[in-house]
Amino acid sequence: MTWPNPTLMSIYVVYPNKQNRGKSLERIREALNRICAGEIDGKPRTQEEAVAFLRERTEEARRFFYGREKHWVPHSTTWFHQSRYLRPQVEGGEVPENLEACVQILAAYPTTPGVPTVRANVNSFLPALRAIDAILKSETISFEDLLRRVKLYRDCVSEWPKDDLKYIPNPRRWFDEHRFEQSEDQWRRKPSIANYQSERNQVLRLVKS
Repeated sequence: MTWPNPTLMSIYVVYPNKQNRGKSLERIREALNRICAGEIDGKPRTQEEAVAFLRERTEEARRFFYGREKHWVPHSTTWFHQSRYLRPQVEGGEVPENLEACVQILAAYPTTPGVPTVRANVNSFLPALRAIDAILKSETISFEDLLRRVKLYRDCVSEWPKDDLKYIPNPRRWFDEHRFEQSEDQWRRKPSIANYQSERNQVLRLVKS
């Protein structure tokens, strides 16, 4: 079958570990021919269906391998040649569609490491990332507003006494329970009597001076 080069390129550019473009495009062409011939389930597919299927599976692979070092990601020639697009791509569940947005939000949570660590360990953070993705998909709050609320919570927590940090909930629970909707007054700790007295004494000294 004849496959336009732009069609092959539209699939190639999606794959996360691109190697040897010419050979990769040939492997994609071969994969599309196999799919049209019935590779998926024994039933033939049209060229349009083959392209849609392979592009979708390549996109799934991109999300699956997101954040991993390249030496852990199969070369594009290998992945297409070995029909790995027919294999399940997810370890332990579906990777969020809004992955980068979810990573940015989760990394702002007070007990979570930074963006690079979350990106490199997506599978470890999947429960919380999925909880965030569900919120974004519900469209009850925008990405910008949710990120702002999480950062505000983090700022409030930064002022907590050290002994109170153990009460910070697991991020998945925090997002599942929509705690970002709480008033920030619930996130702030009232000063202890000792701190209050110290502040009062300081004010009195200023008044008397």
